[in-house]
Amino acid sequence: MILGAGAPDQLVSLRQAAALAQAMVAKKLGRHQSVVATIENGQSRIALVEFVALARAASVREPGQPEGHF
Repeated sequence: MILGAGAPDQLVSLRQAAALAQAMVAKKLGRHQSVVATIENGQSRIALVEFVALARAASVREPGQPEGHF
């Protein structure tokens, strides 16, 4: 499943709510900051699994998950 056009904005909001810089999220993912920037700028489409990985890197819980569990 490929996420729609609103996904980049959602990722930016999640990252900013967690007070994380792109470089911090990239480090958690084991990727370069430029990869996160490309995704957030909408220049790269991502799959649902990548969206979840980015959300987890920003320390965001999935709906229904208790705090501290992924």
